[in-house]
Amino acid sequence: MAASIAMLLISLARLALASQAFTPTQRTA
Repeated sequence: MAASIAMLLISLARLALASQAFTPTQRTA
């Protein structure tokens, strides 16, 4: 259970970093 949650958090963090890298002007909460 905790492992799946951790994986989800990591994936979300990676997506956020990727979105900022590709579109630094746009910020999504």
